[in-house]
Amino acid sequence: MDTYTTPREKISILGDGIPKIVMVKEEDIALTTIKTVDDPCTLNKTMIFRPPGNTLSFNEIVSIWESKIGKTLEKTYVSEEQLLKNIQGDLEQKKYV
Repeated sequence: MDTYTTPREKISILGDGIPKIVMVKEEDIALTTIKTVDDPCTLNKTMIFRPPGNTLSFNEIVSIWESKIGKTLEKTYVSEEQLLKNIQGDLEQKKYV
């Protein structure tokens, strides 16, 4: 059984690590949805839930982790082409196992 532990030495970053993502818990989305259902101001409106404190790039997440562990990780940036080759290689390998 594989176990995942947080990186302490090296980390692979897909792409350049610059695009930002929004991370939220399902419970937060559920609570916000329930509150907006009964709010007349939200009738026939599109709600976008994007808390600014939860919008980070992968590079920013790695930087925060590095500051927490007090080390600089060795970063490997994996291009989209290389990722697709890796996936294809894994699929080919599984055909013959």
